Amino acid sequence: MNHRNLRTAMRVGMLPAGIAIALAPAFASAQEGGATQGATTLDRIEVTGSRIRGSDMETQQPIITLSRQDIERQGFTSVADVLQNLTSAGSPAIARSEALASGENVGGYYVDIRNLGATRTLVLVNGKRLGATTGGYQDLSQIPMSAIDRIEVLKDGASAIYGSDAIAGVVNVITRKRYEGAEASGYVGQYGEGDGDTQQYSFTMGSSGDRGGVTLSVEYSKQEPVAAKDRWFSKYGNAGPDYPGSGWSPISQNGSWFGPCGPGGADTWCTLNQGGDPSSVSGYHPITPAEYANSNQQMFLQTGIERRSVFANANYDITDNITFNADILYNHRSTDQQIAGYPYQSGAFETPLSGDSVFNPTPGEDVDFRRRLWDVPRTTQSDLETYRFAGGLNGYFEVAGRGWDWDVGALLNRNTSTKRGHGDMSLIASRQALGPSYLDADGVARCGTAADPIDGCLAWNPLLPYGVAGPGALSDPALQSFLFPVFTDTGLTRTTSYTANVSGGLFDLPAGEVGLAVGVEHRK
Repeated sequence: MNHRNLRTAMRVGMLPAGIAIALAPAFASAQEGGATQGATTLDRIEVTGSRIRGSDMETQQPIITLSRQDIERQGFTSVADVLQNLTSAGSPAIARSEALASGENVGGYYVDIRNLGATRTLVLVNGKRLGATTGGYQDLSQIPMSAIDRIEVLKDGASAIYGSDAIAGVVNVITRKRYEGAEASGYVGQYGEGDGDTQQYSFTMGSSGDRGGVTLSVEYSKQEPVAAKDRWFSKYGNAGPDYPGSGWSPISQNGSWFGPCGPGGADTWCTLNQGGDPSSVSGYHPITPAEYANSNQQMFLQTGIERRSVFANANYDITDNITFNADILYNHRSTDQQIAGYPYQSGAFETPLSGDSVFNPTPGEDVDFRRRLWDVPRTTQSDLETYRFAGGLNGYFEVAGRGWDWDVGALLNRNTSTKRGHGDMSLIASRQALGPSYLDADGVARCGTAADPIDGCLAWNPLLPYGVAGPGALSDPALQSFLFPVFTDTGLTRTTSYTANVSGGLFDLPAGEVGLAVGVEHRK
């Protein structure tokens, strides 16, 4: 079989309709017709959004087909960027600029047709479902760009065909098959501000024969994060430089406590004077808006991502009427995020600074305090590892002169997620660190009393501003290690699907052939 000629015929003959699966018998018929009549005739095709194959399917569904040439001309480096450029695509489900987003879905690329929800837009790879995360999201970034032959987008709902996850539409990614040769590509760039360094490398190779072929695509991509403080529109807060202080928080990195300070000793939120004595009430003054926290100074404006993907396809014509096809996918995605240190309020957790703390400016009386944990920004590293296998047999037979198509297949997908978070303070540790404390002979603040110390516990002075040294300062690495553990979340998602389908023609009516499709699917 001359695959190159047939691939050209497929693009020309089937482009208006968009194909989910092209059958080997149709290929053979096309080749024979071209040899005997001097023209290519494609008899039967399956259209995305239909279970019944036929030759007059062009206008039954509103399908957009993006060929590989179309994708390359746009210059995008990911499948999601290509689809996001469609007029029917809604806002991204999880944008990389959403600093507060978290979980296994962060860093993935999801398509949302007409803003009906990314979980309501079904994603297929060669006509079979792409595995979903625990939240029901299907990550298009798992598929290497170098492996794609074309993308078909069914803009109408297809829940009657595929189920409720296809209410908004269907995206079918068709990969390259029976590719002959090898190719490599690379992309390196950065933003004009000198950050956001991006690199992407891909390699595709394949070999094909008369009855089958194997195609392998490998891709590596990495993009460094971008900090909000490095852009004029985000570094100042909510409203830019024209409205300084907009969106700033009174829970600042300078720390404050509620009590008598300043003129008249009125109760208010007090913060330490520059060079003031933290153990004396006279060392504090009422906090001013200029001393509030601009959390954007520690936020990431864009998440950092590193991804490794491997995709392989193999197919073989067992007989003239039976074809075996299999896809294997491996993907590992790592995402780095950072947001500002936690705005700790003792009243919210009932953890006041003890009246017996060595740092209390009003000894004997518990005081409420507020302190943004600026010294330890909240960081999250999310890793998602995916293994996917999809394989099956499809064939063709005739009954009473009418063609019938059949297929059986299986899909196995496994997602393993690990999220490591740092920067959230342990309340168990903070209750000890804010309780009774004393200074030992070396000037180290320890929990408990000299007569009854708490082993392994270090005391914390939440009233010391960020950058000010002293006993109990949050800048102490040992104190950070005690107060800020690494929290780890793990998740596992398995998707299995088994299908069997048969379809064909029953009889003719004046408007055309009446077709029938029967199938069974088990999905878990």
